[in-house]
Amino acid sequence: MVKKKGKLLVPIVLFLIVLLLFVGFFSGLFDRFTGNVVNSGITGNPILNPNIYSNRILPSIYTQEVPIVINITVNFDSNSCGGAVVETIPVGWSVFGISGSGSGIYNSADRTIRWAPVDGPLCGGQGSYTLGYIATPDATQSGTKTFVGILSADGESYAIGGNDAIAENLSLFTIYSPREQDYNYSRIPINVTLSRAVPYLRYVDYRPDGRISAGVLCSNCKDWGYSTLKTLSLIDGSHQFRIYSSDNFINQSLDLFVDATIPKISSQIPSNKSYCNGSFALTYTEAYPTRVVLHYANLIAEKTDCPSGSSKKCVFLTDAAQYELTNVSYYFEIQDTFRKVSGKTHTCSVDTIPPQIESAQLSQAGRYIYFNVSVAERARYIKYVDYSKNPATIGALCSSCQTYGYSSVQRKAFARGNHSLAVLAVDAAGNTAQSDIFNFTIV
Repeated sequence: MVKKKGKLLVPIVLFLIVLLLFVGFFSGLFDRFTGNVVNSGITGNPILNPNIYSNRILPSIYTQEVPIVINITVNFDSNSCGGAVVETIPVGWSVFGISGSGSGIYNSADRTIRWAPVDGPLCGGQGSYTLGYIATPDATQSGTKTFVGILSADGESYAIGGNDAIAENLSLFTIYSPREQDYNYSRIPINVTLSRAVPYLRYVDYRPDGRISAGVLCSNCKDWGYSTLKTLSLIDGSHQFRIYSSDNFINQSLDLFVDATIPKISSQIPSNKSYCNGSFALTYTEAYPTRVVLHYANLIAEKTDCPSGSSKKCVFLTDAAQYELTNVSYYFEIQDTFRKVSGKTHTCSVDTIPPQIESAQLSQAGRYIYFNVSVAERARYIKYVDYSKNPATIGALCSSCQTYGYSSVQRKAFARGNHSLAVLAVDAAGNTAQSDIFNFTIV
């Protein structure tokens, strides 16, 4: 008889184990779809499964009648079927903008938001979720407020961790705008709220040009630019902007930067369909250039130290010999703090070989120097340079010419003293050749 009883106990025990598993599984499914929270008799924030947890993300402070965004992150392990999340908000707060899985529903009677179901991986869902909502405290709120939430998963309850308390903003004022940042527009919103009315709310702008702008924003007021958009126009540059009241209830300074003007390209040198010898220049107007880029043939060169201001020039010197006697294309880009502007694409014929001076004969007669100059090709300019001066002086002899002084007598008068003269020939690409130096004295 003892042996028979022992044999009967085995199937009974197995049946009871299967029954318990069955009940637990369907209990978890019921909780997941209904949003019921299981009271497991635990206190504090116990973690029955360390891979199932949730955290609330709250701002540190709140201001009456100003909405705040609250997020709840939820994490399931791979063997979890998921469940539901129930969040309880403080008295006197309203809710809107509910987002996340499980079609969150707000019940104003018990001040709860319920997300259900929030499926885990075992039931076709995800391993993690972010649930969110926007809450607004009414005008009567004060002190620290507490949020309470429960994650119900697989028949067990987990208190939502993370932040659960938010303190009242006890600041006397809040400046929503301007902020200490860079602006790419000149009309800056001014948005200030105060905890009480002030006789006059004023501003002072210490401008980048050294001038000071000041004015009254409003009188007998406790906000400016909060309910309707209010702006002030600020010039480009760094500003120290101060907002204060006549009774010194508020006195706050802010450093901000404005760059609202788009860079302007005036010219690209060499001009389109002309000659080039590897020297390229961009003329532009920009108060705060951060980068100038030259795109030349298949090369890219850049500079970050180009001058700022109006009608400024940034010069690039490149090795163009590899493209000798070919046509290449080029264009410039200029960038400021926020924008990039490109110039038109130009083409130029590469010529890096200086002209050849065949003859440069200089002779003196009293205070006059007679010139006889011959160049192997038509030069853009034939000039002379006098190195006895500091700095050296350059004088024009002729333009678009090949000779000077051969067909007719050509002479130049010079002042008394010692002189060191040389002849210069400049071709269409800007290449320059120089003759030997001729030293003479005028008495």
